[in-house]
Amino acid sequence: MFLTVALLWCLGVFVVVLGVRNRPSNAKRAFPAVPRALTDAARRTGGRVVRTLSQVPVLRFRWDGIDANLRSYPGGSLAPPHTRIHFAWRPPAPMWLEPERGPHRRTPARARVRDIRIGDRDFDRMFLIHGPSEEWIRTALDEHARLALLNLARHHRDAEWVTSLNLQGGASGVSLQVADDLVAEGPAALRLFLEHAMVVLEVFRTRSSAGLEVVTREEVVSCGTCPVCGDPITEPVSQCTDCRTPHHADCWEYFGGCAIYACDGDAVLAAEGDRPRDPDGEARAASASTS
Repeated sequence: MFLTVALLWCLGVFVVVLGVRNRPSNAKRAFPAVPRALTDAARRTGGRVVRTLSQVPVLRFRWDGIDANLRSYPGGSLAPPHTRIHFAWRPPAPMWLEPERGPHRRTPARARVRDIRIGDRDFDRMFLIHGPSEEWIRTALDEHARLALLNLARHHRDAEWVTSLNLQGGASGVSLQVADDLVAEGPAALRLFLEHAMVVLEVFRTRSSAGLEVVTREEVVSCGTCPVCGDPITEPVSQCTDCRTPHHADCWEYFGGCAIYACDGDAVLAAEGDRPRDPDGEARAASASTS
């Protein structure tokens, strides 16, 4: 009996040692190869490919002094396929550009947002354009920016010819996204996306020095309109805690915060008063009234 137990113990030790010896070390454990489209883009931009915690490769580079990153997602249970590029450059005023047709039209806030017409029939028919400064949007979307965006839109359309191209410009920077995994499509598709995105940013930066007059908080309040959609303010409203500018409640939620330029407010005043709630102050007042 003792001999049998000893043999089994020795056999177990042997198996464990063999497994440890054959297991690859961290230094030898290789990640999947970086896709050729990303290595080609890194070479062209002088950037480098890094991996996030989820091991998704991201291209990081600087373009004309602006930090940028590009990532492509193949699709899965969390999100559909998409490719997104982000430039860390803040435009003079927020801007949104979305497909003219699509599911976004079903939400009340987006249905109410005023569509800014540029005067380009193809462009206006393809995109819903909105933002608090119509002057800035018309200036930024000149013929060069429109041509680059139209070229991208025509390469990324579904069976019903609805484009998937989205553009957002705000406090965090400018982002372009399409609903395709361009890294999987190859170097040519990713190169086209990069080139057109850079054209758009170059136009935006050039036009930002044109001496634009940004709509102020005082002008918005005096007109009694919502800075997101431009319609008259009615109940319910969401008022920014920083600059006190009122918004439609659903427009505030859609916008993700205050729409006044240079105001980064993302909290609303309490509904029952003109000032944000101060729990500590309320507690002190209650204590004083009872004393």
